[in-house]
Amino acid sequence: MPLTALAKIKQRRLERAEREARSQLARLQAAEQAEAEAIDAHLAFQRGSREEQQRLFAAHVGQLIDCRALEHWRRQVGLLGEREASLHGQVFACEKALARQNTAHQQAQAQLAQTRQKRDSFVQLRDEAHQRATRLAECRQELELEEHCSHGGLQP
Repeated sequence: MPLTALAKIKQRRLERAEREARSQLARLQAAEQAEAEAIDAHLAFQRGSREEQQRLFAAHVGQLIDCRALEHWRRQVGLLGEREASLHGQVFACEKALARQNTAHQQAQAQLAQTRQKRDSFVQLRDEAHQRATRLAECRQELELEEHCSHGGLQP
């Protein structure tokens, strides 16, 4: 296979690795955004939940002797706790997804660097081969010219 064809293959592989690295970076940024949003939602809910628990407690402080009112208050506080646990789980899931995307991004960057290095090495080899071929062609031309001049000098 000619060196130019191989160089084109190496270039296409590099372009593919560059596209994958850009795509992976976009996925990493999306995971970072999702994590930030999940954390914000969790923190906002925590603040609101504490306020709601305090409001419910204040509203029922005089009624806590009533068992039904006490049970209603406990259920409401329990629901707030369940929601907070759910949001905490979402934050944890986002953190894990972000870690996976970060690892994948690092792998894509390493693959890109390796592919680029292979392409650059091959291009260097191709250029050196081209330079050798050029020098060889020049030497052949010089030899042919010398032979032609030496034969030309012998003929009348």
